Amino acid sequence: MDEDDAYDFDERRSVLLESDATDALIAGKPGRETEVFVKGIAAEASEKDVHAALRECGAESGATGFELVTDRTTGTHRGYAFARYDSRESAANAVAAIAKAECEVKKMKITASVKPSKYRVMVTGLRKDATREEIVEALRSRGAGLEFFALSRPRSAKKNAENAVVESGDHNGGRGWASFYNEACAERFMKNMAANREEKLPVADDKDKRGLVCEFVGPRPQKKEIEIKTLHVTEMNEANATDQGLREAFERYGTILGTQIMEKDRTRGWVFYDSAESVEKALAECEPVEGAAEASTAPPSR
Repeated sequence: MDEDDAYDFDERRSVLLESDATDALIAGKPGRETEVFVKGIAAEASEKDVHAALRECGAESGATGFELVTDRTTGTHRGYAFARYDSRESAANAVAAIAKAECEVKKMKITASVKPSKYRVMVTGLRKDATREEIVEALRSRGAGLEFFALSRPRSAKKNAENAVVESGDHNGGRGWASFYNEACAERFMKNMAANREEKLPVADDKDKRGLVCEFVGPRPQKKEIEIKTLHVTEMNEANATDQGLREAFERYGTILGTQIMEKDRTRGWVFYDSAESVEKALAECEPVEGAAEASTAPPSR
């Protein structure tokens, strides 16, 4: 794979424009994953008490704001708060610091987690000859705030009209993942896509009558979250329900040590990889393949 190809499939390279900084949903607004949800705050604790506890356990570094949520009718707080930080790294470090120090407020242990948000959108129905740059440019026309974008990799081979296996010649797998600066930008993008559905973007696949289909998806799995090396595949057809069929469908994601087809239900099978990274890659990047529509990390069974 050459450098240009690597660029197309790299989700870590930011595509956020400098001009986006002045956008109403970005300027002065917190980015995604920069807010921390703190819960378990004792009823008798004050905002000052919470600040002191966070400072003592080292969770105030990078903090830019704090809100102890109160009940408007009673004036008392609800036992939780939101802390804003200047970066995703600062927010993640604060969560880790609170957990490590077993931080307490008024002798009551508090817990913290990064506030979840909808910021990642899966886009399907893309032209398979389109480059990442072309797609990013097209998606930007639906609103500022696109920060990262990655394409699914193309299938290395496919069958032609004569049912013979040939090189696919595709540049991508027909889908991609768009990550936005924050939830507000992602929601605006989704609304604009729906409102302008009749106006087809130039990167849409003409063969797909549905046009571009966009839906919110969860964050890309982190390596530490996936420890299992087995991929569970369901909804297989007869052509894929063989050792060779599974290998051909999933070998592009890593080295396969073996496969298993369920004896009583041959629509289900398992692919055993040599590393958890291969499972992560398959779950995060694979497009639906014929006869292997669903994939998860369920352990093998009979």
